[in-house]
Amino acid sequence: MSRRKKDKRSEPPNAAQIAARRGNIIAFNQSAEPGALKHGCGSAAVRNGKLPAGNEDLQALVDSFYQGWLEDAGGEANLTAAKRALLWVSRGNLAVFALGLRYIEQNGLVDAEGDVQSVAKVLATYGNSLRLNLTAVGLDRTPRDAKTLEVKLREIAEREQAENTDENPKED
Repeated sequence: MSRRKKDKRSEPPNAAQIAARRGNIIAFNQSAEPGALKHGCGSAAVRNGKLPAGNEDLQALVDSFYQGWLEDAGGEANLTAAKRALLWVSRGNLAVFALGLRYIEQNGLVDAEGDVQSVAKVLATYGNSLRLNLTAVGLDRTPRDAKTLEVKLREIAEREQAENTDENPKED
């Protein structure tokens, strides 16, 4: 048998505790206070793509991206249910990502104790999910034509030489 003390929280609540909890919840709901939210990224509304009041600019951005994804994927009428669901989830991911970035923009990346804000982990998770969902729908990232420094310098030199030749044609 274990000598460890029994945790009081492991016992079921009694009637007085249940009544106290109910009273606390009722008082909280009537207070109209937002609670202990820091960045709000985890709320159900945000995960569904609806940002809280005061973020109309971000909401317009999220909605425009969503409409663009629908168009890029061939229009809503041409989407399978699975692709439509992935785009809907991506809209929520983008909303969470945008709200998290707004929080970091307003409060900084580091908190008062010098630690990285916890919202940075949320950004990494939702940003990666957004990328994976859009890739699954077929909206892959288009790679840039990355040229080496030597190739870029040669192109610039050739362009400048062509411009100089056009400005100073040879006289015969």
